Amino acid sequence: MSTVIHHLMLFFGELIFVYMSFVIIKGYPVLMLDVAPNQGNTWVKGKEALSFEDGIDFLGVFRENEARLTVDAYYDFYNYQYGHKLELISPKNTVRNSGEFTKILYTLNKEYYLPEEERIIPFSAYETGKWIKGNANPEAKDYNSLVDYSISKDGVLELRIPWLLIQAKDPSQKEFMGDFYKEGSEASLFVEGIKAGAWFEAVL
Repeated sequence: MSTVIHHLMLFFGELIFVYMSFVIIKGYPVLMLDVAPNQGNTWVKGKEALSFEDGIDFLGVFRENEARLTVDAYYDFYNYQYGHKLELISPKNTVRNSGEFTKILYTLNKEYYLPEEERIIPFSAYETGKWIKGNANPEAKDYNSLVDYSISKDGVLELRIPWLLIQAKDPSQKEFMGDFYKEGSEASLFVEGIKAGAWFEAVL
């Protein structure tokens, strides 16, 4: 495993996506995002040799058969809202700086009953943090408007992430979700920018 950390401040001019790009050195990249100051994981379970001065709120992997963004278990609003607050799913116990990152899920529907069919539709959700690889160039024959990232022949990875996926409440004001376990669902904080970094995993 080789580690190359890029620290950068991202611009907030685009109100739908945050864009970034970097060169893949060797293997596959693992992206780190520090969104909420004084929060996040300073280590990763299974990667105890790595440690970070700033807490990591989101971790993204770009394996060929697995590309997704994950969130610090403590910063997982889905678990907080539907597990701890509404009790619609089994809640996961969460603590600060656990080293754990979980899949980002989005609720499709609550459990409800269809009397005409006499059946219950269960609570359901889907993984919104999964990334799609492809070509986002509108002029290309294989253009796909749903693409999240692409990798050029030169090894340049270009990525766009919806602001909502990384807990932004109002990117124009640099406002993000705060510590909802302490301050409730409306918790918010204002940041100066986002820190980003990456390390590179060897392909097995």
